Amino acid sequence: MKIDINAVLVNDGEAFCAEYSGPFAGVTFLGQRYEFADGVHVKVDYFLGKENEDILVTGSFESQTCVSCSKCLKEFMYTVSFKFAEYYKKSPEETDYAYKGYSIDLSQMLQENLLECHGLHLFAYLLQCLFVR
Repeated sequence: MKIDINAVLVNDGEAFCAEYSGPFAGVTFLGQRYEFADGVHVKVDYFLGKENEDILVTGSFESQTCVSCSKCLKEFMYTVSFKFAEYYKKSPEETDYAYKGYSIDLSQMLQENLLECHGLHLFAYLLQCLFVR
């Protein structure tokens, strides 16, 4: 998912918004493949910092994926949703998100938030707590 940042680069401090509903690549987490057959819905707000060329992107991610209960193996739909706030930098360091030209690709950031910080990580933990003991 890409957002056009041309307008934000010439309007310091002015907030812009974008929405995306559509396909999103599946992810593998703890050996299990998760697909988003009905697509995802992403809302973002973004603006350029007043003192530098960093762009703050905030927003939300929502989708559903089919999962299996670790106890009975019955499949069910699980809603994955989370909020995010990340900086994109024109001159990034190794761990920063970068932008080039007049667009930002949010795909990597969304996948990393999905796996590391929110969504599936929390779900996997809950399944272990509820059913593995």
